[in-house]
Amino acid sequence: PRMASQTWFRSPMEKCAQATALKRAYKLSASLVRAAVDDDILAVSPCRNIDLPAIAVKPPQWFTLDQAQSILDELPTPWRTMCLLGFYTGLRWGELSGLYRHGIDQRRSRLFAVEVNTKSGIKEYPKSSKSRREVPLPPHVLETLERHIHRLERDAVVFTTITKCRAGRLLSDSNWRTQTWWPA
Repeated sequence: PRMASQTWFRSPMEKCAQATALKRAYKLSASLVRAAVDDDILAVSPCRNIDLPAIAVKPPQWFTLDQAQSILDELPTPWRTMCLLGFYTGLRWGELSGLYRHGIDQRRSRLFAVEVNTKSGIKEYPKSSKSRREVPLPPHVLETLERHIHRLERDAVVFTTITKCRAGRLLSDSNWRTQTWWPA
């Protein structure tokens, strides 16, 4: 049975199936079979020691300065500030959209990534102490950010919706991406 499982999982590889999809299919199959073993329906799992293809790790791709500038030029001012901050700090989407005004230390040119915006609201970073970090701000980014935050209350979220009747709400990554990022 194990050899049959190995053969079954190898056949899509020969047809150029993506390694990630194959691994997901294997994990699902293995968990179903493991449940059958736990329920004494099967004595042993045929999904043991299956050789799966390695998933190729793509190197990160970075915008050139010209590419970044052409994107920034297409965005409205608040989003230009948010993207500039992301380009120069490497903050993730949830960190950018979950940044509070009090998380910015203008005097020391730093911000503190300690919260993240999720589909269920802003939460403290649960991952690890390394996720919570202090991020330096280049002078031109700090200057642009200061113009954006100068009227915000200390406990305000820095980047929120700007649509007339929906202004001030937390950003949704899927809406922002389709309505703002892709058009730029």
